[in-house]
Amino acid sequence: MAASERQRESDNHEVEVGKRAEQQGLDVHYFTMRRGFSIKGILMIFSYIRISNINIVHSHGYKPNIFLGVIPSKLLKAKKISTTHGWAKEFASRKASLYEKLNCYFIRRYCRCVAVSKGVYNDMVKRNIPSSKIVIIYNGIDLNAQQTKKNKSSIREYFNIPKDAFVIGTAGRLVKEKGIDVFIKASADFLKSHANAFFLIAGDGPMKPELKSLTRHLQVEHKFRFLGFVTNMDGLFNAIDVFVLSSYTEGLPIVLLEAMQTGCPTICSKVGGISEVINNNVDGLLFESGNSSQLSSKLLLYRDGELRKEISIRAKRKVYEFFSAEKMVNNYIKFYKSL
Repeated sequence: MAASERQRESDNHEVEVGKRAEQQGLDVHYFTMRRGFSIKGILMIFSYIRISNINIVHSHGYKPNIFLGVIPSKLLKAKKISTTHGWAKEFASRKASLYEKLNCYFIRRYCRCVAVSKGVYNDMVKRNIPSSKIVIIYNGIDLNAQQTKKNKSSIREYFNIPKDAFVIGTAGRLVKEKGIDVFIKASADFLKSHANAFFLIAGDGPMKPELKSLTRHLQVEHKFRFLGFVTNMDGLFNAIDVFVLSSYTEGLPIVLLEAMQTGCPTICSKVGGISEVINNNVDGLLFESGNSSQLSSKLLLYRDGELRKEISIRAKRKVYEFFSAEKMVNNYIKFYKSL
C-alpha cells in the first residue's frame, strides 16, 4: 500500500494510477481525507493496515510520512519506509516548514528511506537522517507507453503560433521554487535577437497572475501561452523545439526524463538530481539556477539545429539505458526483499 500527498493538480493522475493498478489485478483502496492533519484519516489507515496484515507501508510526501509516523511501529506491526522526492525549505510557508520538521523527525525513525537522487540523499543526511537508512533509487518512466503522435503544425496552429516559429516550453507548478520567473526573464532577453520565438508554459498554481503580470511588464505577453494543467505532455513536446526547466530546487523530475525520451533537447538549472541525469553539453545543457542571462545564452546555442539533433539523440539513449520504469521497479523489488 502506498500513501501519497493529494494535490489539486494531481487528482486525475492519482485516479489514473489507481485504475491502472486495478487493471493489473491489484487490490486498490482509496482513502478520502480532508486537508491538514486528520486523526480520522490516521485511524482509517491504521485499521486497514492491521486488518489486511500488511508487512510494508511505503509513503511518499511529508503528510503521509507524518500520518504514518504518529502510529507507533509496535502497534502498526508493519515496516515503514518512505521515498523523498526533494525539498523546498527556502520557499516554504511557516506551516509547510513545521510539516517539514515533523517529516524529518518521523522518517528518522522509519525502517528505511529512499532518495531519488544523490542530491536528495545529501539533503537528507544534512537533515540528520542516518545515511545507513538511506538507499538511492532513481526515478524511471514507462518506455513502452504509447506516445501521442501529433502533427507539430496543427498543434502550433491551435495555439496561434506561426509554423516556422522557434518555440520553447516549460512545465511545472506555478510556484516560486519552479523558477518560472527566471524562464520568462531569459525569454524576454532571447527575444531581443530572435523575434520569431514563442513560449509555452504548462502548469497551474498560485503565481499565475504574478507571472502573467511579469510578461506584461517586460512587454512580451503576446509571445507567451499559459496552457494551464496539461494531462498529456506529448502534445507539448511535439510542439516545441526546446524544453526548459528553470527550477531553484528539484529531486529528479519525471518531466525531464519524458522530454528526453521524446527527443526534445533540454536546458535545465543545475540543481538536485538534474546534474546526475544531464551531462552538460553532451545530452543537455545546464545553467546556474536563478541566472536568467546564462539561460538566455544557452538558448542561443540551441539555434543550431545540428546541435539540437545530436543532443536529443544522446539524451534519448541515456533514458533508455538508465531511467526506465523497469529498472526502477527491479531496484525497488530488491530493496523490499532486503528489509
